[in-house]
Amino acid sequence: MCTNVLLGTQNQEKYQSPEEYQEHLRRSREQQVAAEQRRKQQAIARKERAAREREQERLKAEERQKKKVEAKKAQLEANRKSSEERTKEILRSAQNIRSSVFSAARKGQSDLVKKGVWEDGIDAAGGEIKPGCSTFVKSTPSDLQETLLHIATKNGDLGLVKWLDSHSADPEERNAEGLTAFHLALKHGQLAIVEYFLETYPPKEEDSERIYDCEQCSFSSLLALSLESREPELVWIILDKKMASASEISQSLAWATSDEGFRKLKGTGPTQSEKCGDIVKLLERYSPKPSVPPRVPKKESSLPNGTRENVNVKPPHNPGSSQPQNQAQNNAPPKQNYYRGRGRGRGRGRGSHHTRPVH
Repeated sequence: MCTNVLLGTQNQEKYQSPEEYQEHLRRSREQQVAAEQRRKQQAIARKERAAREREQERLKAEERQKKKVEAKKAQLEANRKSSEERTKEILRSAQNIRSSVFSAARKGQSDLVKKGVWEDGIDAAGGEIKPGCSTFVKSTPSDLQETLLHIATKNGDLGLVKWLDSHSADPEERNAEGLTAFHLALKHGQLAIVEYFLETYPPKEEDSERIYDCEQCSFSSLLALSLESREPELVWIILDKKMASASEISQSLAWATSDEGFRKLKGTGPTQSEKCGDIVKLLERYSPKPSVPPRVPKKESSLPNGTRENVNVKPPHNPGSSQPQNQAQNNAPPKQNYYRGRGRGRGRGRGSHHTRPVH
């Protein structure tokens, strides 16, 4: 009995009247519209929540900055009142704490880095050695301009990079090579950190320009830095976001297909060899296309009886044109020489524009 009732219900649902079908469509559309509105409201709420969080973080940063200013004023007052030896002791202590924080960063001890910045008042911006404290440093770092943000980036610690970025670290600061933290992430193949910078600091915004420009870099362009990583995905990001000019792409393609460049990209091992091929394909895909050759005009000559004959001017030899096309033209039937004025230009043959480097 229950089975018959269930089958009858299913048959009723299967065979709906036109009114019921229209009602069903109307309800579906209403549900879709309501879902779309709900998603929009949720997106607005997320943006508002993120804006509030950024504002709170800004206020906290201002408060920390005020405390730093007050601490500096207190330090200056103490320097004025205390003896020179006492001043040296204060500077030595501050530099020792700062050096210990940088040492912890190099060892990947992010908890100690956060403690030093948050509790000990270590400035997240700037290099390891404070001005006037070089005599207190036991071991001078190889790069005096390297910041905590640079170190966290080299270690691939995305969590610490985000934390430092929200605690007064300056992403525009450069190391001895003139590289920002973004440049360093691009060079060392830190994909997650590269994506974080691109999302947090959009390249098209004027305020973000100093983070990405390579005017002070030891590398000529962002594309050259991405090639240094030998990671196809990073190369694709730079090309896809139009962060490389046509000349830079052409130069990079010429380098990548040269013996030296291809050998450096290929490295050792089958995985890196495959990546090298992918990089070359990406450069070929985004490289500027050759310009369209000019149309070859037809030269008119007069016959003795006063009629005119179309004489095709032979175009210069094109090494990129393929042999089958030449054979097809030679085997084509002769055309009748009817005068048609300006004839239509011939289409371009598909030449081999890019030559894949030999493995």
